[in-house]
Amino acid sequence: TFAQYDEYAPWGGGVEGAPLVAVDAGAQRWAEYSDAMGGLAPIGGMQSSCSSYRSSNRYPCDASCAFDGDASSAWNSNNSRSGQWLRVEWPQSQKIAGFTFVNGYAKDTEVWQNNSRVRLFSIYVNDEDYLGSFYLDDDDQTQFFPLDGSIECTSLLFQFDETYAGDRYDDLCVTEIQFYGAAGSSGNTSLEG
Repeated sequence: TFAQYDEYAPWGGGVEGAPLVAVDAGAQRWAEYSDAMGGLAPIGGMQSSCSSYRSSNRYPCDASCAFDGDASSAWNSNNSRSGQWLRVEWPQSQKIAGFTFVNGYAKDTEVWQNNSRVRLFSIYVNDEDYLGSFYLDDDDQTQFFPLDGSIECTSLLFQFDETYAGDRYDDLCVTEIQFYGAAGSSGNTSLEG
């Protein structure tokens, strides 16, 4: 199901039990992929949930912060890096052609370094069908993950398997995950509203 370019999966089956491991494709490959798909449009309209989140009176930290399009907010787990996950669900089936990921809490450099980040995660389609594993670079830049064609689903579960430790906190953070479908593809929910 991954885009079939060697650059996207240089380790082949590098994770035990995983048919492919995908890595950041880069902005240029993402643009080429978008052109090949006839353009990509953001998909929204989902509900989100998580394994845990930090309670804060100063700023929100719940699952919705990872899908709100706002780099000043992030999902923060509650003092633990292990066993964490994020899940999204749509009211109707969606065709997902790819997604982008901003790792950690990318509000500023100090906040990003202080909090823990994702190193490796697995995605499950409709909560049970294993899609694959994905490596993230340890930086605060947008990382790009095109998929080969589209995945049709009503939910996606992101299981965080390995992490990078923060300098001060054990909270695991994700600033943003954005889903994309082929522009004009029927069945996709607009990001508007």
